[in-house]
Amino acid sequence: MLAALALGLGSLSLPASAQTVRATEAAPVLQALREAARELHLTPAQREALRPIVRGALAKARAVRADKSLPHRQKLAAVRAIRRAAAAEAATILTPGQLAQWRAIAAAQRDSLTHW
Repeated sequence: MLAALALGLGSLSLPASAQTVRATEAAPVLQALREAARELHLTPAQREALRPIVRGALAKARAVRADKSLPHRQKLAAVRAIRRAAAAEAATILTPGQLAQWRAIAAAQRDSLTHW
């Protein structure tokens, strides 16, 4: 649900040093975040509150994926845990209507990933 943690930060951007290194790997996630932000009609305050949650989750997930000592299954479990924690934190910022819409977006993204 990280891309679907696409809870949306329409103006999320990576630090300049990370942009060149991770531009291609981050592009799909950032695009999903921007689209979700538009669909959820986030307020500026919500965007600011969500930004550190998303950035932290992305950094943690990236670190887990880069850890060569972890077996694949452990990486998957760790990333899922990061997503769940970030989603729970983000849920406290969204209105009930936004949360329902966000969950629908996340479900649609999961479905599209499993049907290609």
